[in-house]
Amino acid sequence: MVLRDGLPLPTTQVSVSTPAGTFWSDLGWPEWRVALEYDGRGKYAAEAGEAFIREKRRHDAIQDAGWRVVRATKEDLRGTTLSRRVLTAARVARWTPTARPELRA
Repeated sequence: MVLRDGLPLPTTQVSVSTPAGTFWSDLGWPEWRVALEYDGRGKYAAEAGEAFIREKRRHDAIQDAGWRVVRATKEDLRGTTLSRRVLTAARVARWTPTARPELRA
């Protein structure tokens, strides 16, 4: 989807080193320290409270390491909203994207 919208090819399973340990992001652009995380409902179904707290600590550690984290669900895969969010995160990293003009905020 992000490729469809003109964004550069992301890296899969991006390693992010933090003081709390090394975490892996689903997709990302390491050169801009932007991580894209897909959140399926199954991740939180079994141990809802504990899974949520673990994910929050992981998310906070990645952000504290200087990364911008964009989270997505299946609903975010329609349209261009997710690509716009990635573009916003990349701009914070001083990246000038060459994506389609209609995505520019």
